[in-house]
Amino acid sequence: MFCRCLAAALLAIAALAVHAGAVTLPSSAQVEQIERGRASARPQERVAALLAAYQARLPADALPDDCHVPAPVELKQHFAATAHIARYVMDAQWLARVRCLHPAMQRAFPADTGADRALLDLLIATRDFDQAREVAKRSSLHVPVLPEILDLQLQTPGLLLPVAEGRLQWVPWRLPDGWHVVAMVHPLCGFSRRAVQAMATDEAWGELRGRLQLVVQRETRWSGEPEVRAWNSQHPDLPMAFQASAVGWDALDAYETPVFHLMHGTQRVSTIVGWQGEGQALAEAWRNARTQGGAVPEVDPVR
Repeated sequence: MFCRCLAAALLAIAALAVHAGAVTLPSSAQVEQIERGRASARPQERVAALLAAYQARLPADALPDDCHVPAPVELKQHFAATAHIARYVMDAQWLARVRCLHPAMQRAFPADTGADRALLDLLIATRDFDQAREVAKRSSLHVPVLPEILDLQLQTPGLLLPVAEGRLQWVPWRLPDGWHVVAMVHPLCGFSRRAVQAMATDEAWGELRGRLQLVVQRETRWSGEPEVRAWNSQHPDLPMAFQASAVGWDALDAYETPVFHLMHGTQRVSTIVGWQGEGQALAEAWRNARTQGGAVPEVDPVR
């Protein structure tokens, strides 16, 4: 089974939709219909449907990186749709779109803090904690204490490792040669905890354990730091690290946990979603990979 760790984001989306009225870009009715109609679908499928609906409402000649600010009558609705998708995707492009619309929202709706909250969420998700603190202070928004990040490089693929209390160390993210697994987990997800505990202690996972990275999936709130610290102190040979930003993850980004990416070097060969039983699906994929020798299918280069 798996955890869809989007509850906080979806609550914020719902709050924006209330302000947005009946017509958003895509309309609130469209968004609601997409979410309801694909409630049992993989989050990636829902995101694809949302992206298609959003793109259909943009000008035909709009480029992916364009800053499209609609007419004032459509601004709040367009922002609600943009923030909705941004809270799913949480990458630099969608952060830029929220930033693009934010000043116009402030001018048009100075008493509405919804745009500030959306921007704050995206800054936390992309790990720009300094700017997140500034937005929270300027807008009088409550935000949990965010740790200091040492040596942060937002434009380089990286991980965040807890060091001293209230401090994280940025380190470059490197993928080893040969077969290995990148596990997208979260310490507050019960299925993630069950999976990593089994892989850390069960001898059946002994071979994989040395070829395993545990990466805490980023989200629009900061959570799980005490649990990661506790885990790392008990399992120094199998530490968890937080995603440092959206840069470089490409096909490995997940909207649920746990997700296990079977890799050969920088190639994503297959992905196993969830943890059922004792992890038979992952165990089988790993065994097949190890007996495959040099035949590696080309699926997804990470970068």
